[in-house]
Amino acid sequence: MQVGDIDVDQGVLHIGFNYVVAGGRRVRKDTKTHQDRYLAIDPVTCAMIRDHLDAIRAELRGLGLKLPEDAYVFSNDRWAPARGIPTGHA
Repeated sequence: MQVGDIDVDQGVLHIGFNYVVAGGRRVRKDTKTHQDRYLAIDPVTCAMIRDHLDAIRAELRGLGLKLPEDAYVFSNDRWAPARGIPTGHA
């Protein structure tokens, strides 16, 4: 999930791709159905995500930087999602 995929004002999450680790390689690929999806996000989750992004933006602003729209929301590395998050798959 990248910053540009979330609209916390409208409560919408855009799902446009799948991210997997295959053979030790990070792979970004099409969704299983090859179709984008838009999911509703409840107000509490929107508030949590907004607070999270606001905190990151404030820290970056102090360094003279901006949070890019293609940065992953939950990541230790701007180019890859956080690892170790359960996905429901074995």
